[in-house]
Amino acid sequence: MRLEKTLILFVIVTFLFSTVASAEIINDSLNNTNAGENNNNSPIDELLNTTNSANVTSGNDNNQTNQTISNKTANKLIKELKKEVQYLNQYCELMNESVLAAFSDQNIQKLESEVNNSSMDKKSKKQVLQKIKELSKINNKAIKFTIKGNKKAADKQLNLEYKKLSELKELVEKKKGTSIQNATADNLLNTTNTMIQGQKNGASWIINNTEIESNSTIKYYDNIESKTENIRKITKQLSDGGVPVDVMELSADEIENRNGTLYLKNTTNTTENGTVKVKAAIPLLAIVVKGCVIVITIFTAECILTQLHIRAIEHEISGTDKIICEQHRYMMLAKNLESAVYLEVATLGIGIYEKATKDLLEIWLTSSDLQRVYGFISSPTEKAKKDIGDGCFIRECVFFWMNMQDLKVQMEGPPIYFDNQNHTINITLFNTKRTNLTNFKVTIYQNSSVPVANNITYAPIFEKFIDFLDKKSNMTFSFNWIPSSPGLTYLMVMGDSGEIYNESDEENNFETGLFEVNALPDLVSRLDGPENTRLNKTVNITAEIKNIDIGNAFPSEVTLYENTTPPDQNGNMNFTPIETKGIGSLYGTNSFLPTQNNTAQLSFNWTPTTLGNHVLKIVADSGNKLLETNETNNDNLITVNVKTEKMHLYNTEHFQSSSDPSADRAIAYYYEADEPVYLDPGARTPTFVINTTNPIFSDAGFQAFYPYGAIWLSFSNSPDGPWTSAFTNPYVYCGENTTEYEVQHWASGTGYYKYFRLYIRTQPTWTSGILKTFITGFDIK
Repeated sequence: MRLEKTLILFVIVTFLFSTVASAEIINDSLNNTNAGENNNNSPIDELLNTTNSANVTSGNDNNQTNQTISNKTANKLIKELKKEVQYLNQYCELMNESVLAAFSDQNIQKLESEVNNSSMDKKSKKQVLQKIKELSKINNKAIKFTIKGNKKAADKQLNLEYKKLSELKELVEKKKGTSIQNATADNLLNTTNTMIQGQKNGASWIINNTEIESNSTIKYYDNIESKTENIRKITKQLSDGGVPVDVMELSADEIENRNGTLYLKNTTNTTENGTVKVKAAIPLLAIVVKGCVIVITIFTAECILTQLHIRAIEHEISGTDKIICEQHRYMMLAKNLESAVYLEVATLGIGIYEKATKDLLEIWLTSSDLQRVYGFISSPTEKAKKDIGDGCFIRECVFFWMNMQDLKVQMEGPPIYFDNQNHTINITLFNTKRTNLTNFKVTIYQNSSVPVANNITYAPIFEKFIDFLDKKSNMTFSFNWIPSSPGLTYLMVMGDSGEIYNESDEENNFETGLFEVNALPDLVSRLDGPENTRLNKTVNITAEIKNIDIGNAFPSEVTLYENTTPPDQNGNMNFTPIETKGIGSLYGTNSFLPTQNNTAQLSFNWTPTTLGNHVLKIVADSGNKLLETNETNNDNLITVNVKTEKMHLYNTEHFQSSSDPSADRAIAYYYEADEPVYLDPGARTPTFVINTTNPIFSDAGFQAFYPYGAIWLSFSNSPDGPWTSAFTNPYVYCGENTTEYEVQHWASGTGYYKYFRLYIRTQPTWTSGILKTFITGFDIK
């Protein structure tokens, strides 16, 4: 861990005191970061001897034997050094503000362009542009204060900007769909919400999740770079003048808080030399010169490291016409400052080395892809080209030199494929770099022969020309593929099949897929049932579903339908479903598994509720889940004639009157049904229909509901009885001018019965006066 700590100090010392920071030195230091702590021959000593930093000594060393400049000159330089470090510390604390302001600036321009090019009405356009103008004015102030290093004022403007963004969002949402078209409103809201999210989450989110340009805040980064260079020059002058200069780490144990201000412990001197006051970020490092301790915050340390990175790269490309453009210089700095924010939060800004030295080292030295840059410059291998960042548009920039296009492709289709059927295959193209791609070709290939020894011969089956694919974007197009035969088929999509681009990764612009193309099944059905049945009688209907083609049929549904109305003039019938059942897979006719069945048997219960001819239809794959070679042979129909239960009079029995031997006192009528009738008093079925003669008044006149004018009903399964009474009391009462009675079965008696007995009194037994009537018919409805 000691080596990892001192390495950070070393790279800063190297920058402060050397004219040129060597890329080889940095590479050597990177290669030795994992060296053991017990290495007596520390690589740091060797590295120091490589630089011009031989005069670096401890801050407590007051030996001035080698000093070649006057104390007055030295003190003046130290004063200038303190001032420059103070300014740099102050500027570096505004990294978050600089990124937010730059991000807002480019999005405000985007908002303004969207509104000016829209077709919203003049009043709404004026209102929205006014809000955008207010945003721009506020953001320009934030940029101004950021460049001046005034954090408090910049934060105030950005807070006001956040409020104005909410007002703009509310205005657009209010007018969306009325005076502002939905598409325009969505674009404005998307940009506004992105700005709000950036305000909420800060620079880290913006840098890692968006495309940001720092053009509007370049002056801020210029100031940082200028102050950093001034610090390097002053420390070099002191070192060259023989003044002992050192860079030391400040751990938690070496810092104390005195009334809100941090001091070095055991330090009481409040003069210029020796005073340590920190007003912002927690310090990590300090420059020590002639007893004066000058704090370097974590942000300032990042700036110095970034300048070291830049100088190392520029040293490697010296003698060429390559540079690092302003945009990439400042993006490197922003990235490093963003990592410093992460570290300060993660460690609460104190005891950074004790808690996260290794993380600090790794993040600092990889945040700008430094190692990959070095690898590319020293040895431009294919892997280095593939690993490098997104590049630059400025031809003279080293990042443009490193930039290469990269087109990535992805192929996606349905999960199952069938021969001679149309399938939609989606092809997605990803432009992973910051360079637009134009006028290139994408080709789809299919294997044209059976692979032999893993050798596949392809033939093109589809081509598409792409006019334009924007940087860092993607697009999707589709093509229709109809496999001509079942079996395994290879498809390959190749982006830039014309090979007009030299790509950083040539392995990701094609994708190959192996597709299993299935043969289609063909389901046919057969339905069986009785030709005739009775009303309300439940009958069994059977169906057979069979796969008659070579393709396997996956599980599907089978539905039994009923039609009860006559066909229309075109012969069409209106079917209603009775019941749906599922069946398992049915194997094709060429299945190599002889035990597998290609037929399914089903049974349905059907109870007709109306008379007449009923057409029943069975439909295989009623859910239409299967593709089949023939979709027209899935159904089969039968016709069933539904009749009412017929009753036949097979006997009558007369009971002679004791008072008048020539007359009957009662008559019993015996009926036989065509089919056994099911009696269900709970469901009040069936309904009995009793026909009578027109009632004749007795001498006593009509007496409604007189018990002895009633009809009794009994049932049996034998024509000779015994008879069971259906009702405990007289049930059917003869009424005046009534000749037909419909009576639901509601009392006793459950089950199937074929024989019925109706008993009716025709003469009174102990009193005169009865309505005389006789049975003329009996049936079941």
